[in-house]
Amino acid sequence: MAILQTLRLLRISSKRRASNLTQYRENLLTLGQVPSFINLSKVCLMNYKVEKKDKYAVITMLTPNLDNQSAAELRSELVLLSGESYKHIVIDLAQCEYCDTAGLSAILIANRLCQDGMLILASVPENVENMLRIQRFNPEPIIVTTVDEGEVRMLKAITE
Repeated sequence: MAILQTLRLLRISSKRRASNLTQYRENLLTLGQVPSFINLSKVCLMNYKVEKKDKYAVITMLTPNLDNQSAAELRSELVLLSGESYKHIVIDLAQCEYCDTAGLSAILIANRLCQDGMLILASVPENVENMLRIQRFNPEPIIVTTVDEGEVRMLKAITE
């Protein structure tokens, strides 16, 4: 029964803004409402999934549209990651089929937050890649074909 209540609470929290999720997760853990086998850092509460590694983070977009709503959530998560000193980020856009100006803005923010680190975009659809090339990011994010390739490049750059 406690597991069902927890999952119901997690589903309700998916409607909250990303800035409130960290506090919500901490509250659940403090109250002891989350079974120990549920890893909240890997539970997808939004339109993306975040995996925090030792020195970098991987964000996997789970929505086909990087639009106003999902871009706002992504921007919030990027700011949270930056606050946790993650300056090396891989963003997986394999599921993304459409990207509007809000989505480009979120990628631009990621690029700015990674100024002292590295931003890698993985599995970028051709139409999104064309939009990125037009924007002329400075510095340009690295575009790779798979997340694994991005992680290898990230680790290589970090260890050098």
